[in-house]
Amino acid sequence: GYTKEKANEVYDLIIKFANYGFNKSHSVSYAIIGYQMAYLKANYPHYFFISLLNSVIGSEIKTSEYIYEAKKRGLQVFVPHINYASVQYTIVKDKLIYPLIGILNVGKNAVIKILEERNKGPFKNYHDCIARLNKVGINKKIIESCIMAGAMDCFKLSRATMLASLD
Repeated sequence: GYTKEKANEVYDLIIKFANYGFNKSHSVSYAIIGYQMAYLKANYPHYFFISLLNSVIGSEIKTSEYIYEAKKRGLQVFVPHINYASVQYTIVKDKLIYPLIGILNVGKNAVIKILEERNKGPFKNYHDCIARLNKVGINKKIIESCIMAGAMDCFKLSRATMLASLD
């Protein structure tokens, strides 16, 4: 029910908005997000990098870039720790702890089992840890991967000793 001239006038308004308004609204949104991220990075770097690293779990390239950037800013990033690490990056005493799920051959189901067992109490020593993990169905390959990634270094045994005594 509209005239051809009215339809063309409305269409011209849409084109005008598409050339200017859409871009402007997006640039404002990105500017606000950029400001907020810069504020968090400057004032709460631990939480900023935790969030950033958790968003790229599974991407080795992005993870290494963000860890490099965090270390450059003076933050400490530690290898996974069987008594502190989780499914995601965590902060323990102002240190970023690498997640258990980031270890090669350790999947989400294994991490959940490890965390459920750890919630019953921390692993006291290497033998306690192996016995408890074995009881909940964590296989040798997963335990070997945890040892080689340094997740069990807290037990003050060499990795070679832990691997040799695994059986």
